[in-house]
This record gives sequence, C-alpha cells and structure tokens, in this order.
Amino acid sequence: QGSLKRGLDHSTSIPPLQTPLSSYQLRRRQLENNQIKHIQLGFCESCFNGSDYAKLCQALRNNKSLTTVEIGWELPRSILLNILDCVARLPCLQSLSLLCYTNLPRRLLRRLVSKSSLSHLELRNIAIGPSPWKERLILNA
Repeated sequence: QGSLKRGLDHSTSIPPLQTPLSSYQLRRRQLENNQIKHIQLGFCESCFNGSDYAKLCQALRNNKSLTTVEIGWELPRSILLNILDCVARLPCLQSLSLLCYTNLPRRLLRRLVSKSSLSHLELRNIAIGPSPWKERLILNA
C-alpha cells in the first residue's frame, strides 16, 4: 500500500501553471535566443508601448539570426529610427522592407543600403531627407 501510494503521489502531481506568452514576449524571447530569421514590426501592434519597443531593440542589437525584416506604418517615428539603427547592425540581414514612412535620414538609409549582406530592399512611400539634430543624437546613442 505504501509503494502504491508513493506511485500515485508522483502520477497525480500537477505541473505548475504557466501563463501563455504574449506575442510581444514570444517575439522578444525568439530574438534573444536567435530562434527566428524573419520578423515583422509595425503592423497592427498598437498595443505595444515605448518600453516594449525599447526591449525589442535591445534584443535586436544582440540578434545574430535575422535575415528578413519587414517594418510597417504603425511605428512612431522615434521608435522607427531606433529600430532601423538596430536593423542596420544585424550581421545576417538579407532582406529589408520599409513601408509607408517619410523623411528617413540620409545617413541611416546609407547605413542600411551599404550592408554587404543585403540582397533585397523594398521601400514604399519613403522620402529621404536631412537628419534633424535630435535624430542624430538618437542614432549615435
């Protein structure tokens, strides 16, 4: 009876509940662990806040697996510039799509298009302009 009870105790133990990861948490974890090659940002993500994007940028800075990045129209300008700065540092970037933005700083665009690994670049509704002083500070940080 004692050995049967011990066996039942082990088989009836309930694993701890795990809360499902949000799409943001899942993306961030995948970036941090170099588990994905493709990411889309700025498409229907209005629930993300500035802090979420700052943490995503940190994960992007250390990522070594991304080859394809698509960026949509829903990112605020300051967040967009920070993300593009991180994207310009991705060592394996092969494909970049930027959709529906205006007035990208020339210096940032030069950094992106001069990546030797980049083989596909898609720009839609992009204007190229000089960088205001404040944007230069963001990109050099």
